[in-house]
Amino acid sequence: MFDWLRKKKVTPRGFTKLPAVRFDRSRVTDEVKHDLWESIAGLKEVGSNELEGIHQAAIASVQQGGNLFILSQAILKLKAIIYLTHPTKGPKLASS
Repeated sequence: MFDWLRKKKVTPRGFTKLPAVRFDRSRVTDEVKHDLWESIAGLKEVGSNELEGIHQAAIASVQQGGNLFILSQAILKLKAIIYLTHPTKGPKLASS
């Protein structure tokens, strides 16, 4: 009766629909988490007080199938917290 309310799925001519990729969280093993920790710890830009927070955000990002928005937001929040608590460690802004 209300078929006219349903939107028709239209694919432009010449294009095919791609299947959705499903992420398997069970593949994020302790070995993957350890490797991720070592990789983050090896970055000279990451201080020891930021390491745990960035590691947790990176794991959350990986478990969401590589959602980089989660990771980028966490890094921005960590950097803002560090800047607010230690203004001398923040970015050097050019004075006008």
